Amino acid sequence: MEYDIDESTSPVLRITIDERLEDNLIRVLTTHLKDGLTAFNDDPECWDDEGELLLQKDNYRKTLSLTERNVKAWPWDKLQEGQVFFLGRFQINRSRHAPNVFRVDPRRRRFQRVDWLTRERVKEKYLKALERSTVYVETDQT
Repeated sequence: MEYDIDESTSPVLRITIDERLEDNLIRVLTTHLKDGLTAFNDDPECWDDEGELLLQKDNYRKTLSLTERNVKAWPWDKLQEGQVFFLGRFQINRSRHAPNVFRVDPRRRRFQRVDWLTRERVKEKYLKALERSTVYVETDQT
């Protein structure tokens, strides 16, 4: 399924750089924020099913409706597999420790890299799992 970049469909689009197919061709996975959500994060339950979109070097700015500033921050050569971006109308909550780090905001349009959020969440879950296994081993041996 191929997605249309249309803010009237959803205020925020999640874009994952999936694979560099050639020097001038990248496959991205895109998904829209689920209807009715105003606070969200990168958890799968916040997003619709993913679709595929092919970007070319000479048209990625136009396809994603990026500003010149966005392109300067994320030129074609800096786009790498595994990077995740939010594109659309949102703001970042002041408290980065809140479960929903982002909020829909029709006044602001952003293109923000967010894969740091996923890495932090995975790291937290891993550390909690280690804590539980350590506690279990310690109580099991007594």
